[in-house]
Amino acid sequence: MAQVSLFPAKARAAAMDVILHLGAHRTATTALQTALRGQGQRLTAQGLAVWTPHDTRHGLLAGVLPEAGPMAPAQQLRRAQGRIALAMTQMADRGLSRLLITDENIPGTPRGNIKARALYPAAGLRLARHALAFGPALRQAHLTVRALDSYWTSLLGYAVARGAPVPGPAARAAIAANPRGWRAVICDIACALPGVDLQVTLHEQTPVAHRLGVMTGGALHLTGGLPYLNATPDLPALRAAQTDAGGNPALLGAGDGRWQPFTGDDAARLRDTWADDLHWLQAGADGLAQMITDTKGATDPITLTRGYPDDQPEGCVA
Repeated sequence: MAQVSLFPAKARAAAMDVILHLGAHRTATTALQTALRGQGQRLTAQGLAVWTPHDTRHGLLAGVLPEAGPMAPAQQLRRAQGRIALAMTQMADRGLSRLLITDENIPGTPRGNIKARALYPAAGLRLARHALAFGPALRQAHLTVRALDSYWTSLLGYAVARGAPVPGPAARAAIAANPRGWRAVICDIACALPGVDLQVTLHEQTPVAHRLGVMTGGALHLTGGLPYLNATPDLPALRAAQTDAGGNPALLGAGDGRWQPFTGDDAARLRDTWADDLHWLQAGADGLAQMITDTKGATDPITLTRGYPDDQPEGCVA
C-alpha cells in the first residue's frame, strides 16, 4: 500500500493563521476559555476555530513537549507535526482560516514555577517546540501579565487549595528574591518565536472581553461581565484543604481573610521587579512585543511606585 504524504496537508495547514494564547496563569484564563467555548458556532461562522485545554491536553498536542517513553523526542515531535497538520487541513476544508489555541500551560505549569522558585523558567524551550510543531502557520502569540506580588500570591494560594504543600518561609523568600520577571519571560518567548507578532496585555487594566476581541481580531465582542472562576479560597478554606491533603495548615499563619504569603520586604522586592517590567513594556519592550492596553473596566489601578525608595538598589532585570 502506497504511503500517503503529509506534505500537501502541511502546505494547506500553513495557509491557516495560528494564534497562541499563553495565559499566564491566574489571569482569568478559565473565564476566557469558557466564553470561547460558549461562542463556538458564532466564531466558526467567521472562519475561526478554537482549541482550549479540553483539546490540547487530551492527545492533540501529545509529543510537542517530550514525554516519557520509548520514542525519542524528535520522533514524538514529527508525529505531533503530522497530527496537527492533518487536523488543520480538515479545518481548512471546512472553510476555517484561523485557529486560536488557548492553554496557559504552554509556557509552563504552576507546579514547575513553584518548584523552580522562578517565573516560567523553561518558557523559551517549550515555545520553541511549539514553533516547530506549527511551523509557518504560527503568526501571533498573546500573553497577559500580572503584578508579580499578586500573581505569586494567587498562584501559591491556588496550588495550596489543590493540596500542594505550603511553601515555607525560605521558599517564599527565594521566589521574591529571584530577579526573573515578565521581561525575561517575554524575551524568551520572543526568541523562541522569531517573526511572530507577540502581544502583551495587563491583567489589572485589560478586561477579559477586550482581550478576546484582540485575540480574535474583532470576531468576538462580549458585553456584560464574565463569570469569576477559580478564585483563590480564603485562609479557613486553605487550612481545610491542607488538613485534607495531610499537610501542615499551621504554615499558613493566623487570620480568616486572604492569605498573604510574603513578608513586607519580600512583597516590596516583587513590586520592584514588576515596576521594572512595566517600565520596559511601556518603553516599547525593545521591539520584541507590543503592549496593548484598555483601561475601560480595569479591575485595579497600575502604579509605577518602586518597592524601595529611589536611593535603594533596584532589582532590574538586565
